[in-house]
Amino acid sequence: MESPALVVLASEQDDRLSWLKTGQPLEKMLLRARVDSVWAAFLNQPVEVSRLRAVLAELPAAEFSSGSFSCPLACTRS
Repeated sequence: MESPALVVLASEQDDRLSWLKTGQPLEKMLLRARVDSVWAAFLNQPVEVSRLRAVLAELPAAEFSSGSFSCPLACTRS
């Protein structure tokens, strides 16, 4: 990868089951990145601070499906 990337994982709900379901693809993504010699770091603040979380939910990419993925749960960068 030549330039940094930001990944935001979101779900339809903000509950424990959604956290688990979001964490599973995050784990796979991070493991795949390491296999491909890509380093990743968590950016927890954007999903922990309400104001920043709202900004993430408004990003155009947040509407990649039906627009119902409005609960950002994890951020990582490479």
